[in-house]
Amino acid sequence: MEVQIRAITPQCSEDLEPSAAASTFWALPPDYEGQSRSPKDPVFDKQVWLQNVLLEWGICGYTAFVGTGDAGTRPVPAATVFFAPARYMQGIANLPTAPISPDAILLSTVHVAVPYMGLYLEHQLIDTVLTEAHRRGVKAVEAFARVEDFDEELARQLSEPSWQKARKEIKKEESGYSALESLKYVPESYRGWKTAAETHGVNEDILDSAPMLSEDILEAEGFKVIKHHRHFPRYRFEINGPHSLFGDFAEEDHAQVNGPEKLPTVIGGNQTSKASVTPGRVATPTPVQNLLVRKLCL
Repeated sequence: MEVQIRAITPQCSEDLEPSAAASTFWALPPDYEGQSRSPKDPVFDKQVWLQNVLLEWGICGYTAFVGTGDAGTRPVPAATVFFAPARYMQGIANLPTAPISPDAILLSTVHVAVPYMGLYLEHQLIDTVLTEAHRRGVKAVEAFARVEDFDEELARQLSEPSWQKARKEIKKEESGYSALESLKYVPESYRGWKTAAETHGVNEDILDSAPMLSEDILEAEGFKVIKHHRHFPRYRFEINGPHSLFGDFAEEDHAQVNGPEKLPTVIGGNQTSKASVTPGRVATPTPVQNLLVRKLCL
């Protein structure tokens, strides 16, 4: 398979991996549309957000296209990544380890289509983001991770001194547990019980299905934990620090994807230059701009 990475621009902002095109978790604030958990038109809302970031801050995402190389076939948008300063990523407020550092930008997540998982597209896209951050003078990139299969009992045992473990084993033998107790029987009505704060918190419900990276991917890329949490730690990559195990995105290839110009903007917005229009001529709106106008007029 052939993999080609392209920057997301205003002209090709619809070339996104399908789930990325409809995901608004990172783009919109927690209280979006009151208590509603899902936008009425997430694809449109994501396009509005994307166009705004592209026009104000510049490149904020990449898509990895996968093709077979056969004649007559078109590459498929298999994975998409987004990154931007915190002001554009209002979903940060959902995380218990927020906010991110003021000198960093956020790498939100990498959306990968199911048929293309296992191709290491996450690593290729993250490498591309790190290269772009370095080109733009950003000091660091931060990201939130979801810790999968957290085992509280195992964590407790690992942190417990060996003499305490031995003492508990002796007491267990002396007490003569019943058959049910030896099987750690728990009445059905108590299975999975948690306090109201744990089960009914809005953020907890949202985070259960939030698009987030795993700690394994971030650690393989050289990210380090800067704020610990048993479920959602925050990671950081110092741009001048150690490189990823998977290698940097080649500088010459990156220039072809993004253009060779140096960008003055680092963390703030409203820094990109305005497009020039020849006097006497009217700029032709892009298909996406036409879509936004039609939607806003409905």
